[in-house]
Amino acid sequence: AIESGINLLDTALNYRSQRSERAVGAAIRQAIELGLAERSQLVVCSKAGYIPLDTKPPGSRAEYRDYVKSRFIDTEILLPAEIVGGGHSLAPRFLKYCIAASRQNLGVRTVDLYYLHNPGQQLSTVPIAELRGRIRAAFAVMEEAVARGDIGVYGVATWDELRVPPNSPRHLSLEEFVHLATEVAGDGHHLRAVQVPINLS
Repeated sequence: AIESGINLLDTALNYRSQRSERAVGAAIRQAIELGLAERSQLVVCSKAGYIPLDTKPPGSRAEYRDYVKSRFIDTEILLPAEIVGGGHSLAPRFLKYCIAASRQNLGVRTVDLYYLHNPGQQLSTVPIAELRGRIRAAFAVMEEAVARGDIGVYGVATWDELRVPPNSPRHLSLEEFVHLATEVAGDGHHLRAVQVPINLS
């Protein structure tokens, strides 16, 4: 793809139990070594929000619960109350962990665009006022990561929360996202992208 001129590479920490990021990272290294592209020519994107497995999925729900407990709860990366639907979180400590893991998997100093992955996932459990607070705290983590050079800019990868009508219980507004980013970092905030599903057929 890179050799053919594609320069936007999009993945997520949880895709294929982190194997997706690792494969993209290997491809980037190989493309640069072969002279097919320079790092500055590539836009590397990833996402955080879902608890990432490691290499392969657990064999049962019990194994999954044990994995989450040992990897995230016992290490205090996550508190049980910060996990929604058994596998989604926007907790600041978790997002910091995810950004570091993505950078390592991808083999890059800076992930050019880093998304919050489907924040609307939380609407099934979390009241909208509380979710706004969680998104605001997540944006603060993203702004700190931009300041460190760990990410370039950030965005929100969505499923249907931006596409359903405002009266839908699944709705989140783009205006609200921008408002929260402005609250965190003023007009110089680094919220720069929104990802939505699209069907090309």
